[in-house]
Amino acid sequence: MEDILNALGMIVTYRGHVNRFLLSASGPTTHPIPDKTMIAEVLLVMAALMLAAVGQWIALDQTAPFFREFDWQTKHEWINRTISSIVTALIVATAVLKGRTSHWGMAVVIAYFVHDLAHTLLYDADIANYAHHIISLAIAYLMNFVMSPEQADLTTTTIAVLESTSPAVNLSWLLKKAGYSDRPWFKYVAGGMVVIFGVMRVLVFPWIVATKMDTSMKVLFTPIVGMNVFWFWKILRLVQKTLRPAPDVKPAKCKQ
Repeated sequence: MEDILNALGMIVTYRGHVNRFLLSASGPTTHPIPDKTMIAEVLLVMAALMLAAVGQWIALDQTAPFFREFDWQTKHEWINRTISSIVTALIVATAVLKGRTSHWGMAVVIAYFVHDLAHTLLYDADIANYAHHIISLAIAYLMNFVMSPEQADLTTTTIAVLESTSPAVNLSWLLKKAGYSDRPWFKYVAGGMVVIFGVMRVLVFPWIVATKMDTSMKVLFTPIVGMNVFWFWKILRLVQKTLRPAPDVKPAKCKQ
């Protein structure tokens, strides 16, 4: 694990040097999205996400018998988790390949968090999830209007680390709801999800906060460390409950 963390540290440091070189070569820098056109772009992305949600709902309602059996809250959660997996995979890939969030990339991030929060309000009563979305939107605002380019680059890396766990978590939930939790291979899917979540959110993310961030960023991101530990505990309990074998029910003895 120490070798892995050292390698991650070298990657973060190297990319920071590259970004600073590119920024200095391109002249004075400004925050990427300080203008009002962001509103139009966010609304456009949100419209695309809403069309994707409606299209998926109609298609599944026509072709997937298990989906028709869900109540409307579960249908909303199913739709939201599939869209979340696709968008977060796009966000992570962009962060890894570009190292910085582009103008349109940030529009996707903001629209995704707003769309995700709207769906979550329909089926989730967990206050921690609401706090997560509000903090995420606040971080997106700070990246564009408050943070220095170096802080924004590190935040992009941090977002990639956090959101890299979403597809695995969502896949486990989707397979369970579709009725595959009793299959022998499901335990490997669930186990892989636990490992990915634990490594990225409970080990790598706190390490980045502790070793790579300045004081102001630590104040911003430290509460998320606590939320991740809380969610990891909930995931462990849920997986334990899902994989626990059903108790044998002995037939009652007839009284003579």
